[in-house]
Amino acid sequence: MQQTAAWCRQHKNSVIFLICVVFLVSALIGKRSAYETGDDIYINLISAGAFGAYPQYLVHTNVLYGYLLAALNAIAPHLPWYYIVLILLNLLAVFSLCVVCCRRLSLTWSVVLTCVVSFILTEPFYISLQYTKQAFLYTVAGAVLLHDCLKRNGSRKQYAASLLFLLLGFMIRDKSFLFVLPFPALFVLFALWDGRKRPLSYFKRPLLLGIAVPLILILAAKGIDAAHYADAEWHTFRYFNRLREDIIDYSGIDYEAHRQAYDEKGIPEESLLMLRALMYADGELFTTDYLETVKEIEYADGTNRLRFDISLLGTTIREVFRMLYSNFLGMAFAACFLCLLVFGTNRVRLMMLCNAGLLFAEYYYLHCLARPYLRALTGCWLAAVFVPFVFAQEEMTAREEVFRRISRAACLLSVLFLVVYSAKQVSNLYTRKGGVLFPDSGS
Repeated sequence: MQQTAAWCRQHKNSVIFLICVVFLVSALIGKRSAYETGDDIYINLISAGAFGAYPQYLVHTNVLYGYLLAALNAIAPHLPWYYIVLILLNLLAVFSLCVVCCRRLSLTWSVVLTCVVSFILTEPFYISLQYTKQAFLYTVAGAVLLHDCLKRNGSRKQYAASLLFLLLGFMIRDKSFLFVLPFPALFVLFALWDGRKRPLSYFKRPLLLGIAVPLILILAAKGIDAAHYADAEWHTFRYFNRLREDIIDYSGIDYEAHRQAYDEKGIPEESLLMLRALMYADGELFTTDYLETVKEIEYADGTNRLRFDISLLGTTIREVFRMLYSNFLGMAFAACFLCLLVFGTNRVRLMMLCNAGLLFAEYYYLHCLARPYLRALTGCWLAAVFVPFVFAQEEMTAREEVFRRISRAACLLSVLFLVVYSAKQVSNLYTRKGGVLFPDSGS
């Protein structure tokens, strides 16, 4: 027994990985994974070659990611590679987050924190799969790993892993990548302000390895993708998809409000109903000219463009507070925020307040964009929880024991929130079933 305990202490990262694997396997056994939206189904089919000889053109993601999936499908075509890649990358990303968060904790508290983190991330990243959320996860994992590597002079393997995650986050969904960036950028600004009196040579290494190298890789991936879509046919293909997104995802179709304009253009209501129902396979009817006309009509009065509506502030505030007690990531944010606000230094308190303000700003932006979807909001909470928690570790280096107490308190508070939430869900289920949780199937 003592030998086992000693081995676990010496191989803490291996123990963390085993816990992550146990949660993954338990999730897959207990509940079947499914794609959250139809986009992932089409990405899976395209990468498997179901629509022709160009499986690398996945439309929504970078062509380099398409080449990776296409190569794997060519090697073993009978395996669901898109699903396998998502699950494995998600496991590695969750493991990376747990390792960095548990860096200064004992084995016991590392196990507790890993269980809490794995439980929180099981549903959104093992059960309900969606490429937008995955991009959020990989970007956050990459930013956290990169910061930890630069601060500790980590190994080349860790640095390579951080770059890989950042690149994957950008390639899979560049909008998700850009949504995460403000959170680490906020704490980088704090670090730059703190070192404003230092010589420029002090920032040479972090600027080169932390900003220049990732930026070069991302620009290279973007350039390769743009070169592939420079072909006239593929350019039209992507342009058509972007028009479709602008109309269906960001605008919506209101025939009654624009009846006169549609009648003047000779566009019947039936075709708009087909477009809204995603039945646009008729290439003779649904052309780029048709979509351009619809977009011009729907955007004519400017009501469907991004607008910062002051009336949405109240809605945003209500939604933020609702997530604090109805979503696991929201509860984790509340636990970290309260603990760091109470026990942290004045600088950490200021960081957490700025971090909360940034979270609210992104929430408000999504509402102004009319796209406050849970998959996008999940990414905001993910960044708002893990990025400040990891950066706060470095800020409290001189108060090592205090930070450990904060971590323990955050773990226990998260567990308490999870227990209360679970009890509430069971109570609601009990009420809906008329006071009978497990009805007798024979009666």
